[in-house]
Amino acid sequence: MARPAWILDGNYGRTLPLRLARCDTVIYLDYPRIVCLAGVVRRVIANHGRTRPDMAANCPERWDRGFLKYVWDFRREHRAEYLALLSRQEGKRVVILKSRRETRRFLEGLPA
Repeated sequence: MARPAWILDGNYGRTLPLRLARCDTVIYLDYPRIVCLAGVVRRVIANHGRTRPDMAANCPERWDRGFLKYVWDFRREHRAEYLALLSRQEGKRVVILKSRRETRRFLEGLPA
């Protein structure tokens, strides 16, 4: 985040305040739980037993019941908190995308 331009992803609660303080734009993917869960299942099936390039070394993709539960429960347990936090981000661009189609359209509209 010390660089003039950067992109970080994830909802890591511990570092979220620091990231929000330093960013100019927040993109929140507010997808339905079934879409999120289906994405996780597809990712595990496609990469099972292998470490994805975006993961730490020696961290092979696997079935993780606890993570599946976290994904399923996220909207119910955390969504309101995140939306409230985003509503307090003055002077920042906050984009909330509710579907993969909205996300695709948003990305297509960005300058090259």
